[in-house]
Amino acid sequence: MNLRDWALVAAAGGAVIAVIELLFIGWRLRADHDWNRRVTALRFGFGDDPSITAIRVRLNRELDVGGDRTPREVTLEQIQDAASSTYPEVEGEITLLLNKLEYMCVAIENRIADEKTCREMVGGIAILYHRLFRPFIEEKRDYFRRDTIYQHLEHYAHRWSTKPLPRRGKTG
Repeated sequence: MNLRDWALVAAAGGAVIAVIELLFIGWRLRADHDWNRRVTALRFGFGDDPSITAIRVRLNRELDVGGDRTPREVTLEQIQDAASSTYPEVEGEITLLLNKLEYMCVAIENRIADEKTCREMVGGIAILYHRLFRPFIEEKRDYFRRDTIYQHLEHYAHRWSTKPLPRRGKTG
């Protein structure tokens, strides 16, 4: 083999190593992206925010929306009765919770947050609140004449209530 042949072998070897390195970098970038989506999903949990916990306790006390009770819809009359008597901020607090869930669902839809992580953390709450506050959601859609209000929450609440939770592999 002459010098020219050795140069071709070295160039071919370098090209193979470069392709392998590019494949590895692509795999690492995908893994980092998935990890970041999971970390972002943690921001949508309800457990670490005392104000959200306080709102949920008030809603449970005033409207019976938590615990082991059978879920049913909360009527607009119940919400208005609570607002006019002991819980004037009820509509704002329901809106705040539904908005937080909608933001999470938009983040999932746009691949900013990991669906499985969000579902494991607050999927049950999303399904429950969508079902309980359906009349409230419909009233907001009618009032603002926009069918898209809470559409992402509706989509994921339906999806999660009809599809079993998939198993996740170990994080590598």
